[in-house]
Order: sequence, then C-alpha cells, then structure tokens
Amino acid sequence: MIPPSTTGPINILDAATAIPKDMMAKLPTAINGPLAWSGADFEDEETYTWQLRGEDIEEIDAALQSFKSLGLDGDQVDRDNFPLPNLAARLSQSARVIHEQRGFFVLRGLEESRYSVEDSTTIYLGISSYIADKRGLQDRKGNVLFRHSAEKGGYTYLSSVSTAFNELLAEDPSAAKTLLTADWPVQISGRGAKCYLAPALAIHDGRLMASIDPNRFGPHPSSGPTNIPALTASQQSALERISKAAYRTELRLHLKTGDLLFFNNWALLHRRDSYTDGDETSRHMVRLWLRNSKLGWAVPDSMLPPWYAAYGDNGVRTKLYPLIPMPDYKVPKYSAGSAAFMIEDSDASDDE
Repeated sequence: MIPPSTTGPINILDAATAIPKDMMAKLPTAINGPLAWSGADFEDEETYTWQLRGEDIEEIDAALQSFKSLGLDGDQVDRDNFPLPNLAARLSQSARVIHEQRGFFVLRGLEESRYSVEDSTTIYLGISSYIADKRGLQDRKGNVLFRHSAEKGGYTYLSSVSTAFNELLAEDPSAAKTLLTADWPVQISGRGAKCYLAPALAIHDGRLMASIDPNRFGPHPSSGPTNIPALTASQQSALERISKAAYRTELRLHLKTGDLLFFNNWALLHRRDSYTDGDETSRHMVRLWLRNSKLGWAVPDSMLPPWYAAYGDNGVRTKLYPLIPMPDYKVPKYSAGSAAFMIEDSDASDDE
C-alpha cells in the first residue's frame, strides 16, 4: 500500500533527490505509550507468548490440508484459502498488539518434526496472512522468504526504539537531534553505488519510527571507490549512543523449535548473535517481511525508498520461497516494516 502522501509509483532515485536535508521538528520531552518498554518489564515470557492448544493445532492442520487440496502454488496462500475460523479473531488481535501495543509476540506450539519443509512453510505463510496481507521482497532476485542455518549463537534480542530514544533525550539531546535529521547517506545499490539522504529516526503521525541499519549507512567496504559520503563524527557518535541504549534495555528471547516471532520493525530494534552452520547439526531461521494494509504505519517520504523497494511495483514478477537454508546468515539490507521469524530448531540448544 502506498502511503497517503504518495500519489503514484516512485522511482527510488527520484525519491532520493526530493528528500530535504533537514526535517527536524521540536524535540519532544519523551516518547510515551505501550511501545516504550524495557526488557526488565517482561519477567515472564508468558506475557508475550501465545501457547497453541491441541484444538488450535488441529485447526491449523485442517487448514493445511484444505489448501493442499486446491492445488495452488505456495505463493497464493492467504487467509481465504487457509481457513482458521476459530483462531482468526485472536490472530487479528495479535496484529493490533504489533501495531498498537508492545510491538511483538511469540506464537508457540507447532512441532516442526510433524511437517515436511514445504508444509511447514505453507503453515508459516498461512498464519502470517492473518497478521498482514502483504509480503515484502527482500532482494532484487525476488526472494520473499529467507532461510538461515546455525549451529551455535543466533539468539534474538528486541529493544524499544522509544525507550532508547528517551535515554538520549534525557542525556544527550544533540544525539537525538542528529538521528532525526535527514542527512544520513543510505546506500541503495552495491553496484554503481548510489545513496539517498534520510533520517535514522523520524516522528511521523505522532509515532517514533526507526530505519537504522549500520550496514547501509555511508559507503560499504565492498563497493570500492564511491562518492557516497562517510558518516560524520556526530552521526557515528549518535549511532553508538542509541546502540548502547538499546543494548541496556533489550529483551533476550528464548525461542524454541517451531516458534513464530512477529514484531514491528519500525518501533523495535532487533539484533541476532552471529552464527555459522555445523557439519552435523543446524538451526534454521525463516524470515518474512510483512505489511498490514489496514494497521500498517504510514511511511514518511524520507523513509520511503527501501519500503517501496520491498512492497512497491518494482518489476519483480517471480517471487521466490527457498526451502533450502543458506549456509551463512546475511544481515538484512534494510528494515521495511513488520517482520516475522520462524525458528526450526531451538535457541535453547546453544551454549551460553
């Protein structure tokens, strides 16, 4: 869905030239609301975990068989052909949790060993279609779904952008102002590297929104000689300050085999420990980018190019859903709204 401020398709380079350098508004005293939380607020994972019951699993299994009987391609799975009559209402409420409340939840109870990779993927897509109706592209090849493997490491952490930003407002307002100023060079192409200028954070429609990817700020080492400007000293300092604030208030998730994690990429920062696949054992993570046309946050023009690359009319006709995990974890190139992860083996098996 194109944001209300956009009248038609936008070429990513045209959008870049139209973004003003300074979109600063008066700094707020604090960002309040349910999205301003700290990891210490969640003493019990049951507060954000939805445990599926036996009858829920039976309904999901019936939806899987119903979809398979239609002979449709996996890309076509949606809430109309993956019927969950009893779970639908709670999934819709969970979508509101992502967009209007704490910004994330974990769905638990699916036993991966009961399903083939194809069936597991169909279930993942079917359930996520009740959370959001659009799936974003994650690269120019048309990949909608990414699978990663891991032997050790790979823990997932979430932190509230609002909470981290509030710390900067109180202790270093100049860093907060730097993050809100639309002069951060964001690389949009690795070949013939180009960039556009955008803020790392924006306050839009009364919401604090983040598009922070250190791997896309400034010139990337793999690009070779380029005219993309490097980050200024104040930008580097601001990025370090908000990263440290996020680390101090983050929530470490103890994900288990079969867990589905849904979270709001605009409102929360996330990270994962680095990891590599082993010779005999592995852990798979499946990633989707999702957009709810009704509940999804309006995207400010200054953050539109990567969003439009994922959800706009980008010319990609064939969408890919790889079933074989990639051997190494690759950091996403940018954040593009809400995201969902599915764990196909347990974080609990990792060494501390």
